[in-house]
Amino acid sequence: MPVGYLTIDDAPTRYTKKKLDYLISKKISAILFCPGELIKKKMNIVVYTIKKGFIIGNHSYNHPYFSKISIKDAKWQIEETDKLIEEAYKKAKAKRKVKLFRFPFGDKGNGDFEEVKPKNKHAREIQKILKKLGYKNIDINLLKPLKHNKKDRDVIWTFDCLEYELPIDKVFKRIDDSPRLKAKEAIILIHDFSTPKVFRQIIEKLISKGIKFKLPKFR
Repeated sequence: MPVGYLTIDDAPTRYTKKKLDYLISKKISAILFCPGELIKKKMNIVVYTIKKGFIIGNHSYNHPYFSKISIKDAKWQIEETDKLIEEAYKKAKAKRKVKLFRFPFGDKGNGDFEEVKPKNKHAREIQKILKKLGYKNIDINLLKPLKHNKKDRDVIWTFDCLEYELPIDKVFKRIDDSPRLKAKEAIILIHDFSTPKVFRQIIEKLISKGIKFKLPKFR
């Protein structure tokens, strides 16, 4: 049975609490990658998320393309959001067990989420920042042609539902047709833009395909 690691990007929104309550009813764990500016605006929802046992990940402060900003700005984007996440865990009176980061748009500083090569100094410097701050990666063997250096300190995805730009029938077709969801493991990405109804429909479709949701191991 395929294992799915559920990740939700661009949270929190006005829909987040209802989605989390639904996931709790299904006993499904998830990682929420949150931009710092949204954490700041909706700190109470982030604290609720932590109290309910979900993981909060760093998604930069205001969602820039990291290949288009300086190393100084990249450092600020990561560190400023890191501070806000620490504040949220403190308010929730919970221990932050793991630090996870996802680049906006999958742009690792080299224009995409492919593995960062040694010659790409800009992207490598950003990885050094993540390493210094103690960020981890999901321990998963990726299907080709996806490439991800196991030493990199950011979390990519293997399947994007694209629910924010596709009608639900086309999302279902993507789920039905994707070889990545037939692999042993999949890192599934859903954005927090969709309504709770659409979110539930997608999760139920994934469950119907035999996917069992759980939290991953980290490295």
